[in-house]
Amino acid sequence: MSPTVRNRRSKLMIRLVRAELLKYRTLRSYWVLMASGAVIALLVIILFLHIAHMSITNSAPAFVGSGSGIGPTSYGAYGWYPYILYQAYNYSQVFGVVLGIICVTGEYRYSTASFTYLVEPQRVRVLEAKLVASVIWGLFYGVLVSILSTAVGVLFSAVWNLDLGAFLRNALIYLPEDLAGFVLFVLVGVGIGSLIHNQVLAIISGVGFLTIGTALIALLYIIAPHIVPYMPQTALMALERVPSDASGVGAKVSLLPWWGGSIVLLGYTALFSGIGAMTVLKSDI
Repeated sequence: MSPTVRNRRSKLMIRLVRAELLKYRTLRSYWVLMASGAVIALLVIILFLHIAHMSITNSAPAFVGSGSGIGPTSYGAYGWYPYILYQAYNYSQVFGVVLGIICVTGEYRYSTASFTYLVEPQRVRVLEAKLVASVIWGLFYGVLVSILSTAVGVLFSAVWNLDLGAFLRNALIYLPEDLAGFVLFVLVGVGIGSLIHNQVLAIISGVGFLTIGTALIALLYIIAPHIVPYMPQTALMALERVPSDASGVGAKVSLLPWWGGSIVLLGYTALFSGIGAMTVLKSDI
């Protein structure tokens, strides 16, 4: 391949990525989803900090045991914070999956795919541009939610006389993994959207699989425990370094190291995107 051809392809890829970023920036649905995810994260943080405040005020354990699905009694006031942050970001990251799904399926829902493929007939390259743009926008989404969550967590920790320093330290310590979780879940959404072009079906399938993850993990733990660490939710727990005793699932399963969780999530993205790319090449628009 001559340098001239490579240069043209690079410029075309840059234009495709810019076009995808323009869609992310200008479409109202993306901002509504991000706002919803941020609000959910803030509500979860406020709820759990309130539970901690009430428990300390009443001189009772904040969490009544891992069997309840809330958290362990042995965790203590300082150990609550990583678990609180994980729960808050976990719900927000589900909205990130929807962002990635809409990035692909919106082309088919509104019949703009034909125009996109006229500009770039190589459909796999269009999918690559969507993945690159989704990495950038997923990072932006993660930074937005993290800033708001940290600010609200510090504020209510101060209001309820909790250790705001501990909350802030945990928020900063786990920030890289949390941001990676946002990016990877948006990429998983792109993979699902490239595999299932019907937007409604893709959203129901993707979100449904993630939201029923806990029940599915509990079932798999009984019949095939060796599969559990490689589920999306447990891989995310590993990536975000949730302590093993911070939830009922974590207490039962040996989680992967943080880098193993990231590889598993990248594997889901590659699997969905790879199958989706083959589907895109053969599908009519």
